[in-house]
Amino acid sequence: ARLSLGGHLARQASDLNWIARASNGIYESVGLRRRPYRSECYDISNRGADDAVGSMVVYEGGVPVRRDFRRFRIRGVRGQNDVAMIEEVLDRRLAKLTDTPAAAEKGGGEPGKGPRLDSFHKVPDLVLVDGGGAQLAAALKALQGRGFWDIEAAALAKRMEELSLIHISEPTEPY
Repeated sequence: ARLSLGGHLARQASDLNWIARASNGIYESVGLRRRPYRSECYDISNRGADDAVGSMVVYEGGVPVRRDFRRFRIRGVRGQNDVAMIEEVLDRRLAKLTDTPAAAEKGGGEPGKGPRLDSFHKVPDLVLVDGGGAQLAAALKALQGRGFWDIEAAALAKRMEELSLIHISEPTEPY
């Protein structure tokens, strides 16, 4: 049974039709403005009061891009504050992106500084964070703070099996 399951999962992972259906399912069920090609998913892992790590998992065209996966040590947040940690991780990731030509075309960064040679030069179409509305608000704050108005953001809360979505269409004035 284990061998059969392994073979089935290997065939399923290489079946481009299955991957396309899954990507279209996300687009349609979440109500995104466009089909995301590059999706970046973020989660925080707390291993004690002062030992936290943020993880970034990347999908392009519905396929995991393992070479682009990243881990971020949390530097500026003490204690267990997932909301602040999500904001720190996204702000650091977006800071790497803001000085690339691709980012300048999408609304952030300064053109002419030259492309980065690592995975951080690719602009995501969708940012998905683990958590609820508070984590989504932190992601939005990081995106807006770096000038990325065209990246859609969503949060997935496991406990309530709830999906929150924010469309960022233009700069908004603070209240």
